Amino acid sequence: MQKRNDGKSESDILQNQFTAYLLTAVKRQKTNYLRRHEKRHRLEIPLELQNFDLFIQEDTDLGGRLSLLEQIENPMLYTALMQAREQDRYIFLTRILDERSFLELSEELEISYKATTHLYYRFIEKIRKMMGGDE
Repeated sequence: MQKRNDGKSESDILQNQFTAYLLTAVKRQKTNYLRRHEKRHRLEIPLELQNFDLFIQEDTDLGGRLSLLEQIENPMLYTALMQAREQDRYIFLTRILDERSFLELSEELEISYKATTHLYYRFIEKIRKMMGGDE
């Protein structure tokens, strides 16, 4: 026989509180997920995953400003960025300039979180070595 929860006994009160807590937690998670998704969608630049040359534009934009790589004053850093693979360069520049999280980058590039962090930190080490920096 099933007992109906009338909310009077101690176990029924505890069950009701837990249910309310669970519903609130699920609602907040859903809200946070939708906000992050909406923000990502709003900020996302449409591009094909195979084409990471977004940051390497040799011409100037309509405002007459220099492209990103033309603004780099350090020739060793410029050389290091130009010699890098497109995906490494994209992860590095997006992480630094757009301040995107590794999770967002991994979802966008459809690779694991661990692979994204590995590519990022490996690229930083390559830049340090190319520029003659200390480990």
